[in-house]
Amino acid sequence: MHEIDDTIESLETWLDDRAYAHSRGALTVEMVMSAYIEETGLDPDYDEVYSYLSERYEAAQDERGELIFRAVLEN
Repeated sequence: MHEIDDTIESLETWLDDRAYAHSRGALTVEMVMSAYIEETGLDPDYDEVYSYLSERYEAAQDERGELIFRAVLEN
């Protein structure tokens, strides 16, 4: 279990360094997961990413019904 906690903490730190709220942001869980995997090689848990984003950013549905968060992910 401790390894999972380290990964989650790393994900939170990673997101804290790269994501910020923006009124025109359209960040999805999948976008965050893809960027995190690409940069770290680690596969984050979908529910953890969703939980993190939903605690910090406003969300809305786009025209396709996909949940987007009013945030931007910097490269």
